[in-house]
Amino acid sequence: MITILSVTKVITRDDCFKHIEFPFVVDKEYRKLVVFYDYSPKDYDGSDAYEMVLDAFKEAYGKYSFNEEEIKNELPLKNHVTISISKDDKLIGTAHRHANALTMEIGGEFATEGCHKTKIIPGNYSVVLSAHAVLSEKIMANVRVVAYE
Repeated sequence: MITILSVTKVITRDDCFKHIEFPFVVDKEYRKLVVFYDYSPKDYDGSDAYEMVLDAFKEAYGKYSFNEEEIKNELPLKNHVTISISKDDKLIGTAHRHANALTMEIGGEFATEGCHKTKIIPGNYSVVLSAHAVLSEKIMANVRVVAYE
């Protein structure tokens, strides 16, 4: 096994609604790639969370009157950063789930849910983080790609 990508990225509110790409090269054929991914914090516990929910409800639903229970049911708010992997700009796996820690496996014999079974051959690969909701001042994201012969 060999680590072919290992990166830690600080994601800020300025990164919200952006794709953050980490290209890497696979120089020979491997049996599989395993992507380990995590980020934190998941929950946003800012003192303005209640007001953020109320503002979002007003924007989405207009003049509807919201009660306190409806707003509190949305708390805690969540940061949401998803991951995908591609080869030569063709998507081979994605995990647009709400978990903030996951493992993706891609190979010719097996692929985790959301990934395509595909031989790992030489080429240009890329891991992309998609920042859907960045409520915290900063989020620490870790990505490690390991290749197995």
